[in-house]
Amino acid sequence: GVGMRAVVCTRLGDASKPFGTPDAPLALVDDQPRQQLPSKGVRIRVSAGALNFADALMVKGTYQEKPPLPFIPGSECSGTVIEVGSGVRSVAVGDKVCALTPSHALCEEAVADEASVVRLDPSTSEARLEEAAGLPVTYGTAYLALVDRARLAPGQTLLVLGAGGGVGLAALRDAIKAAAPRGVDVVLDPVGGDHFFEAFKCVAWGAHMLVVGFAGGVPNIPANIALVKNTTIHGIYWGSYQRKQPAVFRRSLDECAALFSQGKVSVHASHRFPLEQAPEAFAVLMNRGVIGKLLVLPRKQARI
Repeated sequence: GVGMRAVVCTRLGDASKPFGTPDAPLALVDDQPRQQLPSKGVRIRVSAGALNFADALMVKGTYQEKPPLPFIPGSECSGTVIEVGSGVRSVAVGDKVCALTPSHALCEEAVADEASVVRLDPSTSEARLEEAAGLPVTYGTAYLALVDRARLAPGQTLLVLGAGGGVGLAALRDAIKAAAPRGVDVVLDPVGGDHFFEAFKCVAWGAHMLVVGFAGGVPNIPANIALVKNTTIHGIYWGSYQRKQPAVFRRSLDECAALFSQGKVSVHASHRFPLEQAPEAFAVLMNRGVIGKLLVLPRKQARI
């Protein structure tokens, strides 16, 4: 057949609602038309798509980027290149890659722009290739935030706020004070909410606060503390660098792929779902039952 298997968002709503139920925004289709390949496009046979909280927000219609309906959710994937556009030079058919795929990962074949596709070591195993789906957004964001924006240096203290939500605020405060008595130099915060405020109180003079997400709510930023401690607050939206500063974006992608290929970083995939279980995958994501990345495997039958 001409079509492919894909999860398609046909209306806005709760991505965890099972296929076929009233109001379910997602549908599983077997005959989704394959995308046309632009001259700078790369067609990837998808090994895995990785889910991020932003993908659930996109299906809900509350994310800052709103793709027109219908669309295929999922903004990053990994796999093998099966076709390249006439203008593509940096990757070739047969290459193992990971890619940023704006709203187009939960399907058998994804099309990505050459500028957001990065090659992996040819010897990468299939299991590790699947894990690489979770590399671009998490590691690209962290690299940009820590290296380019905060300029994290040896000897500095870094606090990464976890989205687990299980850590009480008092415990967080005590842990920070014990680990960094003179305060924290850099805070990477995907959580927001009250945790941001607690962390803010524990920063060193001249610290950098890196705001990368609001899983726990949008925090109020205490300008008075920022003034007293000469704090720099950075808003980090990595995806926008693709348009605004493509060279910086590309470097973060290349560096992360190099670290991955060298075995210096790995992607911890806590759950793997087949396409048939995409709503369950979103349910796990939205219940914050995730330590690590959620992968959806378009070519695998059900296995957990």
